[in-house]
Amino acid sequence: QAARQDADAANKAKDALLASVSHELRTPLHAIQGWVEMLRDAPMNAERRAHAFAVIDRNIRAQQQLTEDLVDLAAALSGRMSLELEAVNLAPLTEQAVSSAVPGAVLRGQTIIALTPPIGCTVNGDPTRLLQVIGNLISNACKYSPDGGTITVELRRELSHAEIIVRDTGDGMSADELPYVFDRFHRASTSTTRRQGGLGIGLSIARHLVELHGGVIVVESEGPGKGSSFIVSIPLPAFAPGKAVTTAAEALMAAPPPHLLGLTILLVEDHEDSRDLLQSALEMNGAQVVAAGNSAEALADFDAGGVDAIISDIEMPDEDGFTMMRKIRALERLTRRAPTPAIALSAHQFSSAGKHAVQAGFQRFITKPVAPGSLVLALTEMLHEARHPRH
Repeated sequence: QAARQDADAANKAKDALLASVSHELRTPLHAIQGWVEMLRDAPMNAERRAHAFAVIDRNIRAQQQLTEDLVDLAAALSGRMSLELEAVNLAPLTEQAVSSAVPGAVLRGQTIIALTPPIGCTVNGDPTRLLQVIGNLISNACKYSPDGGTITVELRRELSHAEIIVRDTGDGMSADELPYVFDRFHRASTSTTRRQGGLGIGLSIARHLVELHGGVIVVESEGPGKGSSFIVSIPLPAFAPGKAVTTAAEALMAAPPPHLLGLTILLVEDHEDSRDLLQSALEMNGAQVVAAGNSAEALADFDAGGVDAIISDIEMPDEDGFTMMRKIRALERLTRRAPTPAIALSAHQFSSAGKHAVQAGFQRFITKPVAPGSLVLALTEMLHEARHPRH
């Protein structure tokens, strides 16, 4: 009987999750589809068009966040989530997370305050994942705070660890609820919080990422209606404090990347809309684009010569991007050409994809969806490194 009850509970939880996923995916799709149809079919003034594009952008970002959370959850459950560790100064990272959250907070009349120490606060961590943790906590604080509320994001440097504290003036939590805040699929049970939507996995992912960094995350609340505080502790490394840290982005700013003007880029993408988007972004930055829809077309275009860089999808019909790149590298060796800088794109975030990409001959691996500006930045940085290799 106990086993049967456990099975029934598991089935109910699965059904509830599937219903929530369906709702959270369909809701932004409804807004996106509706406004796209109105933009296409109905005349609009400039103000209405700007509003339509803002709604579409907001809902695309919401759906993208949901998808990324589900991918991260799957990686965490299977033990495949890994970190790319480097020295990370948490002060600019915290300010970046706050800056990203400000536009959404402004729409709700909320205020986000960032408090960072004047000296450096450097840890050994994955900057992308740490930014995700801080962003998740700020997003959660905004979600459960009233319009006009205040969210404070404070960074402290202690003797042995760095602390990131995110406080809100929102719903707060009872003592009975506190132990379950970081459980997967946990959502508060009041009618107000049900209106917020979401799957209840953002805080679970944040805890998993913090623990991968050797840290801990806790939550404090004086009770319903009295707000909450989430405290993240990340251990400090054993090197001298205040040491200057140069990130990839800072290095890129110090040595501006070459412009794409006059460069020929081979773009390989079987999805027509994705190919059109990336081609437009590259051409707007001055590049000449040779577009191919599959591996065979790409090999023929490359063999014709004149290609300065390659951007290729991995999942394609008939022959994937890994196989195509191996053939290109073989052709280069045969004709004694220098290796052409290449970026691999993939919608699948499997853990070994980056390793397979490098083994096939790519220099970079980027997970879709990728913002056009980010792709152009990665491309120009890669070309800069090819022209000025480190010795």
